[in-house]
Amino acid sequence: MAHSAQDSITITGSDGTEVKTTGAQLHSLAAGLKLSIKISEIKAACLELEAACNRKIDAAENFADLCKLVALKSGIDASVLSTYITAVCNETLAKKEKQAEQLQILFEEMN
Repeated sequence: MAHSAQDSITITGSDGTEVKTTGAQLHSLAAGLKLSIKISEIKAACLELEAACNRKIDAAENFADLCKLVALKSGIDASVLSTYITAVCNETLAKKEKQAEQLQILFEEMN
């Protein structure tokens, strides 16, 4: 899901600990870290970050596989289905609808 600076964001550690923050707070924190990077913090979090990244990769692969399966069953292109579901989840459906309308105009007018 896309986040604005004012959105509430919950970060859950591998131990189940939750930290609530906002995009603005994270941005502010990140700006401060540019001046004093603490490599020890990165090293300490590396295994957890790698595990989270692997979960993200697995989830993306599972999502793609499910889109392909549903696309085969329904007769729609898998990438179209993926784009639609992603837009619904990212709350960008109106933007994608406008892009689709503009693309349709191009197809009609340019061919």
